[in-house]
Amino acid sequence: MAKVVSFSLNKEAVNLLSELEKKLGFKNRSELVRSGLQGLLHEFKDLSNLAEKVEAIIAVVHSQDHESEVSELTHEFAGVISTQVHQNLKERCLDLFVVQGSKTTVTEFFLSLKKNKGVLYVKLIPLTP
Repeated sequence: MAKVVSFSLNKEAVNLLSELEKKLGFKNRSELVRSGLQGLLHEFKDLSNLAEKVEAIIAVVHSQDHESEVSELTHEFAGVISTQVHQNLKERCLDLFVVQGSKTTVTEFFLSLKKNKGVLYVKLIPLTP
């Protein structure tokens, strides 16, 4: 049985949802939100299924205004970062991290990036089964 959950969005977000609904062919915004939430739930399920020793790539796009925050996290989790590639884009930055370490520490680094307000996109790509 479905349960109704309501939440508030600003006008810009509602407009973007409506635009995506049409472009992606969803019947309504609820279907679009359900699909997006399903993707988020799968992402976190995949995190819980990582091996105890993890090798992965973490791709991050963040605004230049928040570069210092990402840099702080980079220093905090330096023990699991074996390689970092940084590229300046117009008003954004792209960081690619090759990480190796415990599931707990790699997941904590990933989630710290994901929670950061300046991070626009973050994706963990496991290299180990």
